[in-house]
Amino acid sequence: MFDFIALDFETANQQQDICSVGASFVVDGKIEKQFESFINPEKPFSNTCIAIHGITQEDVTDAPTFPEIFTRFSPLLRHYPIVAHGAQFERSVITHGCERYSLQLPHLTFYCTSALFQYNYPNYKKYKLDWLCEMFGIPLMHHNALSDSAACANLFLQLLNDETTAIFPLRPTEQKRSYSGWNPIEISIQTDASEPRKRSLVMPNIQFEAFDSSFEGKRFVLTGEIGELNRDQFFDEISNLGGKVIENVSSKTDYVVVGAVDLDVVKDKDTYKTGKVIKAESIRESGGTIKIVSMEEVYQALQFDKMNFSDIE
Repeated sequence: MFDFIALDFETANQQQDICSVGASFVVDGKIEKQFESFINPEKPFSNTCIAIHGITQEDVTDAPTFPEIFTRFSPLLRHYPIVAHGAQFERSVITHGCERYSLQLPHLTFYCTSALFQYNYPNYKKYKLDWLCEMFGIPLMHHNALSDSAACANLFLQLLNDETTAIFPLRPTEQKRSYSGWNPIEISIQTDASEPRKRSLVMPNIQFEAFDSSFEGKRFVLTGEIGELNRDQFFDEISNLGGKVIENVSSKTDYVVVGAVDLDVVKDKDTYKTGKVIKAESIRESGGTIKIVSMEEVYQALQFDKMNFSDIE
């Protein structure tokens, strides 16, 4: 299990200008702190959006603007994964806000509870936030940003506590893509002027070993996706802690770090294991000490041991 920030935005209009934010910070499997604030969008409200959340122009007159809020949140958002229900929306809202105010958009990692429930529980009738909350007995005041974020946090904990679930982040946005299915997740990626190519992301069927946060002198091999964190940054963080990232698995490898994988490249179509995972298992069966660990655990160990809330107090 890893720490994360559950995030929810309410918007003033169809242009995705934010008028409210709610955040629930989850540490060691429980909500450690919460934050909520109106945000002055500095743009008109639409009647459609007011009808959804009830927030009006008068409510936000003296509220901080997006740059004021984002500057306070940015250190945490850069170093902890963001969880949202329909996370593509939260990602697009943050992107829009950064572009509008000429703010640097950091590399962010998003997990979508809607997508993960659809993937892991394909027989549910619905996957809307209010329906899932009612099913699991989670309190919800829908379209209140703080309540929505807390509900999302509890849904994600539900997924994390189920040992049968596959947990994987949204793919990065360097290329245009859209989601069109969840069993496994099918993603259209435009690689050139030709038709988009369908790709499917799945988590390998692996019993991961616990990662002991040991980096000094260790050799790491990465296979699969690492969310939206820049790969060079990921490698640099390991190097800064005394570790080394190598390309190929060998008996000298200490850890194989596994993220969600593309079905097109996996070697074993039944277990979704890549060639690197299969080789690591072979070395281990021959007496090697190589460990196969999840990307989420290594990512968490690379960041701060505990969230620092000083910037949002």
